[in-house]
Amino acid sequence: RLVGRTTRDSLAMELYLQGRFNWERRTTEALERALDFYRRALERDPDFALAWAAKGDAYGILPMTSDRRPLDCLASARRAIRKSLDIDSDLAEAHSAAGMVAFWLEWDWAAAEKSLLRALDASPSLVQARLFHAHLMSNLGRHDEACTEIDRACAIDPSSPVLNALKGMMLVHARRFEAALKQFDSTLAGAPDNWIARLNRGKLLLALERYDDAESDLQRALELSAGSAQALSMLTVVAARRGNVGEA
Repeated sequence: RLVGRTTRDSLAMELYLQGRFNWERRTTEALERALDFYRRALERDPDFALAWAAKGDAYGILPMTSDRRPLDCLASARRAIRKSLDIDSDLAEAHSAAGMVAFWLEWDWAAAEKSLLRALDASPSLVQARLFHAHLMSNLGRHDEACTEIDRACAIDPSSPVLNALKGMMLVHARRFEAALKQFDSTLAGAPDNWIARLNRGKLLLALERYDDAESDLQRALELSAGSAQALSMLTVVAARRGNVGEA
């Protein structure tokens, strides 16, 4: 089982790590590259459980980051996660992916939390499990828990632009707007091209009725994400709030 969790094939491991690097960037192009790296890793070692779990992760976030049809991604994610768990039923990364899919694609909050907590019990330092658990808590209105979890995730990987951007989003959900704005500013100072930080700062600035600043961030998010529907929809709201109905 330990061999299946990793791999004896050094090239398969290298391909897997390249996939994880691209997954972290959260753009359509990078996620497509990640999936190709995982495919190639699994061609070399079909029993590489980590690569199967990572493939499930990638399919799971495609609808959120790349406007893919959720039901198509759900089927592919489920297959990859099931294969990973067939190889190693205790693999934390597989349970983390299962929790994320239950959360984002199935809206089964109880199943999502159960899987994510199982992942964290097996591997407390697994950053994606911390992130998804924080995200779930935030969406359920359990803001203190969400902020605690995202702080733990950021402590594990303090340089991650995605973690820091989503920390800002969770502060917005908790209605800690001043702290959220500082968090976005800090994130973008180190990673000005992070579209998730741009998107979420733009949403906050829109809520604060700072329409020029919101439009600037959202337009940049639209460009950096290669056309995210989330960024475009928020630009529509900016135009509507200004009374530009035709533009909206």
